[in-house]
Amino acid sequence: MGSITSVWGPMGTGKSTLIAKWKEGKTFWMDLELGAKRALSRVPNWESRIQLWHPYDEAEDEDTLKDLLDRMNAMRGEVLEGRVEYWETILRKFLTKCADFNTDIIAFDTWKEIWSANTQAFLQRVQETTPGAKPRQNLIQIEYGTPNSRMNSVLATARKFGKELILTSHERPVYVYGIDEDGKSTSYPDPEGSVELDGYKNTKDLVDWEFKSSVQRGCKENGKKIGPVTHKCTGTHFKYEILKSPVDAGHVGHVFTDLSHEMLSNFVTAQGYVMV
Repeated sequence: MGSITSVWGPMGTGKSTLIAKWKEGKTFWMDLELGAKRALSRVPNWESRIQLWHPYDEAEDEDTLKDLLDRMNAMRGEVLEGRVEYWETILRKFLTKCADFNTDIIAFDTWKEIWSANTQAFLQRVQETTPGAKPRQNLIQIEYGTPNSRMNSVLATARKFGKELILTSHERPVYVYGIDEDGKSTSYPDPEGSVELDGYKNTKDLVDWEFKSSVQRGCKENGKKIGPVTHKCTGTHFKYEILKSPVDAGHVGHVFTDLSHEMLSNFVTAQGYVMV
């Protein structure tokens, strides 16, 4: 059974780099924000084991691509078009790779884009059931049951097929609720600066490993001799803090530098556990 790893944090903190260097094996990378090649620029011969993909790759010709882009760029206030097709293109490709014995790892970069594609597709269907009315621009709370179920099914399908799944997400401020000067209910960013995963709110409950990413600049060890080896680096390291562990709650809070699957496996094994 494949494991599911979620990593989230600010932009530029090594989320895509984690995918690029995670482990050996054939990786299918849904590059939905078109930022993968920045991370891959430091990974030699990545083409031999990583396949980058975006839904626009399915366009058969320039006219089809232009039509898809026009529909996807519909402004707020317009009737949504192309969102159902976009979502179904993602699902078809995902299911194809789940059934592909040569694919070991599937990466959603970002998971928030999957959530957005899912909810926009459902909203388009909602609009289509009320022709003539002013197009709805948002789902109401009771309508999120179907999109939530779809996200759960994506994760469950990856597990069923034994695929390792990596989900990357950005962060967003945590909003708190209060009363304004007029006595009305309002919300505002937490004054203490708390942040959370941006996207599907139930992600934490459904994944095995969860990491918070950050970046350390100006490595003080650069050029220093550590044992028999002189530490050489670019001066920048990515940090990954465990927020959830499937084997020991005591792992929470442990921070890795430039994490890989091998490093995580060694950490777990050294404590007498079996890596999942």
